[in-house]
Amino acid sequence: MVVHAGLVDIVRDFIVVHHRFRALFANFRTGTLAFEDVKHLVADGDSSVLFRLKERVHGLFRAHEADEPLRRGEALFDLAVGSLFHEALKFRENLYQLEVYGPKVRGLRDEGSEDVDGLLAEFEKILRAASDRLGESLRETETLLEQTRRQLPVLLGEFALHSSRVPELGLVTRFVLGERESVEGVYPEGVQALLAGVHPDLLTAYSCAIQSHLESAHFDRAQELIAQAAALPGDAEEARRELAALADYASGMQAFLDGRYPESVSRLAAWTEASERAPAHVSLARSVMKRLPKLVDHAKNGPLLRQAAEVVTRLEA
Repeated sequence: MVVHAGLVDIVRDFIVVHHRFRALFANFRTGTLAFEDVKHLVADGDSSVLFRLKERVHGLFRAHEADEPLRRGEALFDLAVGSLFHEALKFRENLYQLEVYGPKVRGLRDEGSEDVDGLLAEFEKILRAASDRLGESLRETETLLEQTRRQLPVLLGEFALHSSRVPELGLVTRFVLGERESVEGVYPEGVQALLAGVHPDLLTAYSCAIQSHLESAHFDRAQELIAQAAALPGDAEEARRELAALADYASGMQAFLDGRYPESVSRLAAWTEASERAPAHVSLARSVMKRLPKLVDHAKNGPLLRQAAEVVTRLEA
């Protein structure tokens, strides 16, 4: 059972589940749905993303101490996902009966087999009932999927009220923005509809995701998000100055990792002019600049090493 999971795993799995269910519903209505399609999505084991979602939700939200009950948003999301899973199992079972047993019963009828004990008639009765239940299960599954979709932003907003959840929300935010196209396939009103309870606006969401990437030393991903954030409409000049400074830092650190040392020193030197710098960023940048003398030829790179030393001096000031 998957019980050790974070909030970002739950969000990621739900986005996948939603897309697959919508494809399943579409295929059902066009008469092209096969049991194999349902079997891979709805199963009682780790091979099913829906099962993993259910177990992750249960594991995260039910692992509370007796004196720390589930909060409302957690409880409702837990119930919604659990109900979605069990209703989908009903849909799978009814479809299995129709697709596997149906052809066998019709084949026996076509052979002209005599139904002495009325067993074929009973099977046909069961199949008619399964057909009726299949439509009911589909409608209920669709309803539960939509309810779960609506509950997820509420859940994230509830997490945002607790400071201990900030790192998790950073991971969620950077996933949502990194997979924006896929997320907007579930939230066509825009990613901010999912993050509304977490960040007041999209620029703040980008800043959170950028910081999360920088803390993980994913400087290339941070650069991508900084470029996207800079292209957002609006006139928040202070925020944009901060983004420009972070662009220098991320570019300088990535250039160092890539062995482009002159660019690294140049970008980090520009970053030292920023009015505010996070202590963690200062510490890491100082560390890499101090390593530079061990990585380049002193005779050929005297000016570069002197510039790096100046960067260190500024960072230590």
